[in-house]
Amino acid sequence: LALSSYGNTKNLLVTAIQTRGHLDREAMERAVHEAGQQFPQMRSCLAEVRERRMYRLERRFQPDLRLPVIYSNLEATDASMPVLDRYLEHAAPRLDRDWNLFKELPAEFHFVRLADDHHLLAPVIHHVAADAGVASEFGRQCLANYHRLVTGSEPEWGSGTPATSTSAKKEVKHKKAPWTKIFADGRKALSNLLDRPALPLGNGSGADLRQFHVKRVLSLDDSVRLRQTAARNRASLVDLLTAAANVAIDKWNRMRNELPGTLT
Repeated sequence: LALSSYGNTKNLLVTAIQTRGHLDREAMERAVHEAGQQFPQMRSCLAEVRERRMYRLERRFQPDLRLPVIYSNLEATDASMPVLDRYLEHAAPRLDRDWNLFKELPAEFHFVRLADDHHLLAPVIHHVAADAGVASEFGRQCLANYHRLVTGSEPEWGSGTPATSTSAKKEVKHKKAPWTKIFADGRKALSNLLDRPALPLGNGSGADLRQFHVKRVLSLDDSVRLRQTAARNRASLVDLLTAAANVAIDKWNRMRNELPGTLT
């Protein structure tokens, strides 16, 4: 993820919230800056380090760099489109740019004016610095800081239980690999040199360059039923959808005489 950002918005986490009423830009910028202090990975760049003929990536804190705040106006477009879809189309040049993680911070804050009293606030964070849980917490912290700066008091929801990150990030010590693994990895690397690389596009052949994307927006009734089912089974909605995806894959494989648990 750290090295495959160009032209690939799937490596970006975009969270957005709409606000109504007056919005203090100066206070919001300060709130974002404070959140950057509270999440140091948002103010860190990558660095390539060579040690004993081996390379690794390190995260290096950049105290002199501030999180960019990008201002823009969302011009009147097709009002039937959801605001988030309109924003993603509007911000595409910024999201699709070549993001150099060795020189730029992996996060920025988009401040989009829809009308005088209507704004969209969108933290954009590269996946190298956060997963969905951390990105959600960063956005919430920005809003909590703004609330404190404007009202002088901490919000009641500012100290609640944070969203749980599915990936616990911690530093690990490098372990010396046995010679058998070094030999196996070397043989695999050499064998891969003989294969012509091809992206998983179209029907799977290198000559087919079609791409297929699937998107489905659930109706309000479907959403209500899903949440009721999750509550009835005392499970989170995410866990329910994950279980449903696993069941669908197993059914697909069973129809093709594949063993359960095999992803194809």
